[in-house]
Amino acid sequence: MISENKFSKYLLYAVGEIVLVVIGILIALSINNWNNRRQERQEEIKYLNKLKVDLEVDVVNLEAIKEHRLTKSEAALTLLEMETPNDGMGIRRLDSLITLVFGWREYIARTNTLEELTSSGKLSILRNDSIKTNLLRLEDMNRFESTMSEHMKREYHEYLYDRAAMIRERDPMQDYRESFKDWKYVSDTSITEADVAFYCNQADVFLHDLILINGLKLAAGNNLYLSKQYDALIVATKHLIGFIDQDLDEEIE
Repeated sequence: MISENKFSKYLLYAVGEIVLVVIGILIALSINNWNNRRQERQEEIKYLNKLKVDLEVDVVNLEAIKEHRLTKSEAALTLLEMETPNDGMGIRRLDSLITLVFGWREYIARTNTLEELTSSGKLSILRNDSIKTNLLRLEDMNRFESTMSEHMKREYHEYLYDRAAMIRERDPMQDYRESFKDWKYVSDTSITEADVAFYCNQADVFLHDLILINGLKLAAGNNLYLSKQYDALIVATKHLIGFIDQDLDEEIE
């Protein structure tokens, strides 16, 4: 009985030791998992803040290029309705409108943080499904805008740039040597009345050229269309920023 009693005590002690070891292991694992989750969350917060900065810059750039596109569209419509100039002032107005229409500018979204996440395989670190879904949706929208913009850029070259270069002299009333010194418009004082008449004739050919007319119509419509695309991108980008703010606010609370 004494031996059996001692064995029972030893068995109970051994079981107790095993239980304590198991509990210790579970606690250690729990602490390790907590540390891992905390480190992952800190890394996630770092990426969320970087994404937010990128998106906020995108909103500013989108609003600016939207106004740029609207200006180009309006200038193209004005050229389509313009009468043939008959003096130097009219020639300069024509050139200023052409500059507004022909100048090309592209919107390039800031994708550094997203590319870093995807290339490193860390996109899964973003726990909020709404953020990931809207981030990928925004990427698709940006890709579509880029494709449309590239197509319209090709039309600019074929219908406007190349054709206009064959029809009339660019800014014929400008003294380029003096203008380039301080990068401001300086009129060419050597222009004669015969020169003005010649340039007005060039302008008449320009304003009545079928290819250029079609190019200006495309410019007016395409730029207006792109401005609508930027509206949608602005809304989607601000929507995504809202999801990021909510996620970051939860961390503060």
